[in-house]
Amino acid sequence: MVLLAVSRIQWGVLTMIISIVVDASRVKVLKQADKEHGSQALAADALHFSREIKYT
Repeated sequence: MVLLAVSRIQWGVLTMIISIVVDASRVKVLKQADKEHGSQALAADALHFSREIKYT
């Protein structure tokens, strides 16, 4: 049943949803790592990916 539902969704929409989920999880992990290590590079990456989610 799930496979049938997926086949009805356009592949582009499915790809964008997966991309947003991956980027959101990446932002969460980068923010946690930034807090642990105090790294400006990790903070910048988290900001970069959060902006991609916001403007996608």
